Amino acid sequence: SHTYNVMPGTYNIEETVPAGWSLVSNACSNITITNNETKECIITNTQDGSLTIVKKALPFGTDTFGFTLTGGNEVNEQFNLVDNSATEDASKTFSLKAGTYAVAENNYSDWKTTYSCTDGKTIDNISLSAGESVTCTFTNTKYGSISGRKLHDLDGLASTTNDRKPVYGYTIFIDKDGDGKLDTTTEPHTTTA
Repeated sequence: SHTYNVMPGTYNIEETVPAGWSLVSNACSNITITNNETKECIITNTQDGSLTIVKKALPFGTDTFGFTLTGGNEVNEQFNLVDNSATEDASKTFSLKAGTYAVAENNYSDWKTTYSCTDGKTIDNISLSAGESVTCTFTNTKYGSISGRKLHDLDGLASTTNDRKPVYGYTIFIDKDGDGKLDTTTEPHTTTA
């Protein structure tokens, strides 16, 4: 609270909003003061919240991951993160007004993506209160690959390699559940050709 002694007239009171705060309302515009009159007005501010997006790439490297942050009736920002360190994940922090936000990562078919946010929030419904800090971590794990060939070793000796012939029509599968049996609905499989 502050009191100004002024001559009769019409006044506007403005403020410089400090970093990390947002103006909610200013009821101090066009205030007319007459002789011996006292008036009070209120300027309301709210502390911004912060949203930190963390990118953890396994393995880390030079791959660029694209994101889009939306919400709060005014935010639509695209940005990139590169996790190129073994000791420190990439991150970007936004100072935002209280509101509801969503963050989405571009789809990368050669990476498995998982995410988690603090305070039980989800990436499509980040309700940010005044002064609250939320962190959402996106972990991308690079898929590996398995390849091979099915061969018949004519003499059965591993030491000779010039007598191996390809064979066709065998079903090869990844035995995810370890039961030695193919489950065509959940286990990747192929037929040699």
